[in-house]
Amino acid sequence: MPVPAIVMPVLEVAKRIPPPVYIATAHTVIGLAQGRHVARLERAEQAHRHHLEQTEQAHRHQLAEHQSLSALVQTTAQAAREHNVRITVHADRSVSAEPA
Repeated sequence: MPVPAIVMPVLEVAKRIPPPVYIATAHTVIGLAQGRHVARLERAEQAHRHHLEQTEQAHRHQLAEHQSLSALVQTTAQAAREHNVRITVHADRSVSAEPA
Protein backbone atom coordinates (compact mmCIF):
# COMPACT_ATOMS: atom_id res chain seq x y z
CA MET A 1 0.00 0.00 0.00
CA PRO A 2 1.50 3.40 -0.94
CA VAL A 3 2.24 5.81 1.88
CA PRO A 4 -0.24 8.72 1.94
CA ALA A 5 1.43 12.04 1.06
CA ILE A 6 0.31 13.61 4.32
CA VAL A 7 2.58 11.31 6.36
CA MET A 8 5.77 11.88 4.32
CA PRO A 9 7.00 14.91 6.37
CA VAL A 10 6.53 12.95 9.59
CA LEU A 11 8.44 10.00 8.17
CA GLU A 12 11.30 12.32 7.06
CA VAL A 13 11.66 13.55 10.64
CA ALA A 14 11.38 10.01 11.96
CA LYS A 15 14.34 8.93 9.79
CA ARG A 16 16.64 11.04 12.00
CA ILE A 17 15.93 8.94 15.07
CA PRO A 18 17.24 5.43 15.90
CA PRO A 19 15.88 2.62 13.67
CA PRO A 20 13.70 0.82 16.27
CA VAL A 21 11.99 4.12 17.18
CA TYR A 22 11.75 5.08 13.49
CA ILE A 23 10.06 1.78 12.63
CA ALA A 24 7.61 2.12 15.51
CA THR A 25 6.90 5.74 14.56
CA ALA A 26 6.42 4.85 10.90
CA HIS A 27 4.01 2.04 11.74
CA THR A 28 2.10 4.32 14.11
CA VAL A 29 1.84 7.18 11.59
CA ILE A 30 0.84 4.89 8.73
CA GLY A 31 -1.66 3.14 11.01
CA LEU A 32 -3.19 6.47 12.00
CA ALA A 33 -3.42 7.57 8.36
CA GLN A 34 -5.02 4.26 7.39
CA GLY A 35 -7.41 4.58 10.34
CA ARG A 36 -8.54 8.00 9.11
CA HIS A 37 -8.91 6.57 5.61
CA VAL A 38 -11.00 3.66 6.91
CA ALA A 39 -13.15 6.01 8.99
CA ARG A 40 -13.70 8.19 5.89
CA LEU A 41 -14.71 5.13 3.86
CA GLU A 42 -17.09 4.00 6.61
CA ARG A 43 -18.75 7.43 6.70
CA ALA A 44 -19.09 7.43 2.90
CA GLU A 45 -20.56 3.93 3.00
CA GLN A 46 -23.02 4.96 5.72
CA ALA A 47 -24.09 8.03 3.71
CA HIS A 48 -24.52 5.87 0.60
CA ARG A 49 -26.58 3.31 2.54
CA HIS A 50 -28.78 6.13 3.92
CA HIS A 51 -29.29 7.50 0.39
CA LEU A 52 -30.28 4.03 -0.87
CA GLU A 53 -32.77 3.61 1.97
CA GLN A 54 -34.34 6.99 1.18
CA THR A 55 -34.50 6.13 -2.53
CA GLU A 56 -36.12 2.76 -1.81
CA GLN A 57 -38.64 4.42 0.50
CA ALA A 58 -39.50 7.00 -2.18
CA HIS A 59 -39.91 4.23 -4.78
CA ARG A 60 -42.19 2.25 -2.45
CA HIS A 61 -44.28 5.39 -1.92
CA GLN A 62 -44.49 6.03 -5.68
CA LEU A 63 -45.46 2.40 -6.31
CA ALA A 64 -48.20 2.55 -3.67
CA GLU A 65 -49.48 5.81 -5.17
CA HIS A 66 -49.45 4.29 -8.67
CA GLN A 67 -51.32 1.20 -7.45
CA SER A 68 -53.93 3.38 -5.73
CA LEU A 69 -54.43 5.47 -8.86
CA SER A 70 -54.60 2.35 -11.01
CA ALA A 71 -57.28 0.88 -8.74
CA LEU A 72 -59.22 4.15 -8.89
CA VAL A 73 -59.07 4.19 -12.71
CA GLN A 74 -60.23 0.56 -12.89
CA THR A 75 -63.10 1.18 -10.47
CA THR A 76 -64.16 4.30 -12.38
CA ALA A 77 -64.00 2.48 -15.72
CA GLN A 78 -66.06 -0.41 -14.33
CA ALA A 79 -68.68 1.99 -12.95
CA ALA A 80 -68.81 3.86 -16.28
CA ARG A 81 -69.40 0.58 -18.16
CA GLU A 82 -72.09 -0.52 -15.71
CA HIS A 83 -73.94 2.80 -16.07
CA ASN A 84 -73.30 3.12 -19.82
CA VAL A 85 -71.34 6.37 -19.45
CA ARG A 86 -68.37 7.53 -21.51
CA ILE A 87 -65.70 9.44 -19.59
CA THR A 88 -63.35 11.70 -21.53
CA VAL A 89 -60.16 13.32 -20.26
CA HIS A 90 -59.37 16.39 -22.38
CA ALA A 91 -55.99 17.88 -23.30
CA ASP A 92 -56.40 20.58 -20.65
CA ARG A 93 -56.91 17.75 -18.11
CA SER A 94 -60.57 18.51 -17.62
CA VAL A 95 -62.94 15.52 -17.49
CA SER A 96 -66.40 15.11 -18.95
CA ALA A 97 -68.95 12.30 -18.72
CA GLU A 98 -71.81 11.69 -21.14
CA PRO A 99 -74.12 8.82 -22.01
CA ALA A 100 -72.37 6.25 -24.18
